Amino acid sequence: MKLAITLFSILGLVVTVLAEPQIGQPAPDFTATDISGKTIKLSDYKGKIVVLEAYTKECVFCQAHYKTGAMQELQRELTTNGVVWLIVDFPNPIGGSQWHGWPEAPDVRKTPAEARQEWADRKMAVTDWIIDWDGSHWGTQVGRRYAMKTTPEMFVIDKDGKLAYQGAIDNFQYVFSANPEAIAINQGAINNFNDSIHQKMLATYGASGKMPVPMPLDERERAALSWDPRKAYNYVREAVRALLASKPVPVPETKPYGCGIGRIYYY
Repeated sequence: MKLAITLFSILGLVVTVLAEPQIGQPAPDFTATDISGKTIKLSDYKGKIVVLEAYTKECVFCQAHYKTGAMQELQRELTTNGVVWLIVDFPNPIGGSQWHGWPEAPDVRKTPAEARQEWADRKMAVTDWIIDWDGSHWGTQVGRRYAMKTTPEMFVIDKDGKLAYQGAIDNFQYVFSANPEAIAINQGAINNFNDSIHQKMLATYGASGKMPVPMPLDERERAALSWDPRKAYNYVREAVRALLASKPVPVPETKPYGCGIGRIYYY
């Protein structure tokens, strides 16, 4: 059994060890707060299929799914069929290891108004939005309970409250690992991503005159931005379709890929 070890500092070092949830076993319940301040629990959705999407706006891999509209299409398809879709948002400071020469990151936790605007701008078709932050650390309400590793990472919970799928949203990592050259590079998509990051840097740091230098995208990130998720094998879609048809989930578990969630380390 894998273990998730969360490290954080409150007058010293505290280590919490949590077992990773198992397929076919009851999904960990949680109590969290949505962007409107409402308390929600997984148990509120008993009798429904629930999808959890680990999400960070700034993540290259999340951007790839939303820029193409693939994620929104999947959300609409599933929620139209009565599925509950919950975003689990991890604030991602723009600083530290992501940027050279600027270790101090701004506070990027969203206000409810900012989250609602992002929801509208990206045309999301989700049920609710959780910002997974307890006031001092990320991933404390839902992330640790599900041992979330990356954004995006997906979890599907069946109507009986059991974990039916966990892992990657699609087979991008498999295709890329097998043959990176199979994914034709889309320089326009890469340029658009870099431009959007530059604009955010100007808005955040421009007045200070201390602009950080972004680390260049690696080969996998460039491929992700060039990949069309709509043509992929989508593990979440297939899992939910199987559950709706009362059939076994064809692929119940895969290794997630994406941007690492900063406060959680895995062994």
